[in-house]
Amino acid sequence: MTSSARIIKMPFWGDSKTENYRAKLEHKMCIAKEAPDPSFDLSDCNLSQIPPGVFSMCRVFRKESLLLQNNHLSSLNSGGSLKDLSQLLVLNLNHNKLNSLPSEISYLSKLKVLDLENNQLKKLPATFENLANLCHLNLKSNKLQCFPVPVCSLQNLEYLNLSDNPKIKSLPKELCNLTALKNLHIDVERYIYPNQDICMSGTENIMKFLCEEMGQDYTPPVAKSSSSTTSPDEELSETDRKSMDFSPLSASYLHYQRTKACSSF
Repeated sequence: MTSSARIIKMPFWGDSKTENYRAKLEHKMCIAKEAPDPSFDLSDCNLSQIPPGVFSMCRVFRKESLLLQNNHLSSLNSGGSLKDLSQLLVLNLNHNKLNSLPSEISYLSKLKVLDLENNQLKKLPATFENLANLCHLNLKSNKLQCFPVPVCSLQNLEYLNLSDNPKIKSLPKELCNLTALKNLHIDVERYIYPNQDICMSGTENIMKFLCEEMGQDYTPPVAKSSSSTTSPDEELSETDRKSMDFSPLSASYLHYQRTKACSSF
């Protein structure tokens, strides 16, 4: 008898260690429902799709962070309606296979942290400019064809990483509109405009140059006002902050930092 059986792939997992990954995912889904933790962590589950209902779970359980890094996601389509992520502050999608973002990404209007490092993005949708509260944007190691223009509308952006995107060789003058920008990471040796000397001199000098090119006065980013009482997390040394690449913004932000640090061990 000739076997006509076909290999059926699981909808969310790759072929290797399927049962282990299934158990891991089920455990994490259970934690998300039962724990008061503000983060929904589905990282490193070998997912090729986001399980249906995850976005609505974020809304129902009031999650502030959704951690989907280290999977095999090629889109955000299967997780549900992005409207359900309207209260999300942190979204980590690094080390996946995303080649585009949906225009509905604009529904994440409260998002402060978006980590898209190591994907396959060639451009950002025009609606990306509506992420008005975004402070930290990591686009390192993608396939961006040119500087993503919608980024120039993100007035609260403090950190922008565009390194390891070989086709980006110039910065738009309009970048000077990002008056909160403190940390810009680019591959200096590839840049034609501004020239390498200016790019090597750091974020502040790059912004000064672009302001001059636009006929505008340069205003340094305003430092966050300090409260009379600070938590231990807020008292991180400058070295600690640099080692984490970005400054603290919220409880979820700090939780995201700690989660990222722990996952590196």
